[in-house]
Amino acid sequence: MNRQDRYRRWENGENYNRYITGELNTFRKDAWKKQLSDHFGGRTDLEILDVGTGPGFFACILSEEGHKVTGIDASEGMLACARENAEKLGVHPVLLQMDLNEMTFDDESFDAIVLRNVSWTLQFPEKVYAEFKRMLRPGGILLIYDANWQLHWYDEAIMERVRAREARHLQKYGWEEIVSNGDLEYYATAPLTRIHRPEWDEKVLANLGFDVTITEDVGRFVYGDWEKELYGESPLFEICAVRRAAPAVQDKMHTYWQGRAASWGKDYTAEMLQPLADRVRRYLPEGELQVLDAGTGPGAVAAAMALLGHRVTGIDLTSNTIRRA
Repeated sequence: MNRQDRYRRWENGENYNRYITGELNTFRKDAWKKQLSDHFGGRTDLEILDVGTGPGFFACILSEEGHKVTGIDASEGMLACARENAEKLGVHPVLLQMDLNEMTFDDESFDAIVLRNVSWTLQFPEKVYAEFKRMLRPGGILLIYDANWQLHWYDEAIMERVRAREARHLQKYGWEEIVSNGDLEYYATAPLTRIHRPEWDEKVLANLGFDVTITEDVGRFVYGDWEKELYGESPLFEICAVRRAAPAVQDKMHTYWQGRAASWGKDYTAEMLQPLADRVRRYLPEGELQVLDAGTGPGAVAAAMALLGHRVTGIDLTSNTIRRA
């Protein structure tokens, strides 16, 4: 499934917007405000990124609390609903169309990053979690709300219990609700659909340098009765991950190279790099190689290896050096 096919699933925001409108007009709005604000130490002036904002629920309610909020989503249909909801509430979050797998914000841009029912969709979750760390300031907070929404498609016993809950919901409330639609081709591109969470997230985030706290079943605080019953097999969890401050030496090194990047290296051409490529070629086996250029700096070696036809990944400590490369 290509990227366009993945995004087509979310093009129309109207169905999800009906759910969000219900939240904005019931006790759930204030319940979510409390759930989020309890992590902010009484501050109401944070710079917050709402990842996968959809129809803008988090972006709107956090803007109402006084925060400076940026909401991003890959779907223009979702963003259209978000703009409409923001206008109705008289708030003004910045709403941008952006691929969640390729976020372009500067380092340390935000005090907090929030996302709800989004992380399960990620195609490259480890990469995105590393980006969250990059974009958060030291001491910044990452709040992830999600559930094992699709796990019943891979476990017959869970599936049986989910279907029973759906049938009870229809009988009790008079309208049909499906926990998930069984788009297995899409789920195959989203590895977290088949992993028991939040244990996986806790391990990955801790390895990235976050202090992680897990709260199970936060739905008991923010759900209506029908949601508690329907989603009982996939309880909503909260991951609160605080980015640790970097050691002083590492912080000084980062600052130094971030500043050096603007004047470091040349505007290389293929002709200039060809002699370097010819020297390197003597030490390499035949055929296309996968190459990691660690500490790529302005990217001369990475570009030279690419000239030789190899598949090259360059990494460096700072975003400015990567832009230079």
